[in-house]
Amino acid sequence: MPKLSFLRLAIALCLIVSLIMFLMAMPKANAESRGVVFYGSRWGMTSDEIDAAREVINYVKEGFKDRGYTCYDLYGSQTKKQTVLDYASAMEETFDHVAGFHHGHAGKMVLDNVLHWDYFDDNGPDYSDDLIWDYAIYPKTRGNKHFFVMLWACFQGDPEGYPGYIDYKGRAVGMPFSWLHPISRGDCFIGFKNASMP
Repeated sequence: MPKLSFLRLAIALCLIVSLIMFLMAMPKANAESRGVVFYGSRWGMTSDEIDAAREVINYVKEGFKDRGYTCYDLYGSQTKKQTVLDYASAMEETFDHVAGFHHGHAGKMVLDNVLHWDYFDDNGPDYSDDLIWDYAIYPKTRGNKHFFVMLWACFQGDPEGYPGYIDYKGRAVGMPFSWLHPISRGDCFIGFKNASMP
């Protein structure tokens, strides 16, 4: 096995083990008070990556279910920009504690002289309607009930986006800030600096 492939596999296993340990440390809760949603864009993914993402999501979903979470699996064709925004808001209105996971590709771009982050829905980045921007997430999570978010996509954990802020046009900057308002004690945001591993 080439060194780079082994390193990627080792890092992926470490992340999965860390996530499992995080789940094991969480107390069991009433289903009415805690919810988790899983998203994933298949755009630009190989069939092996899609299969691996499905396997990880199914495994982690069982861990959340065992702890009393209501789980929503929107991987694939249901991962659309508007669906993500609608669920972010609905989860905040419905549950006291919300977790989220997204697997897919992402980017970042300077808009009006400010660097903003985005990730792609299942259609990919071909149209602006397919990009889920940091500033679009922020108003949907204003209840500050998201406490754990993992974006397995490039750039989402870049240091320039942490801890985040409101730009001169009133838009949120950075995914950690947009999802967690800002990160407080007990919150966890997992993202990748630069490119994420497949």
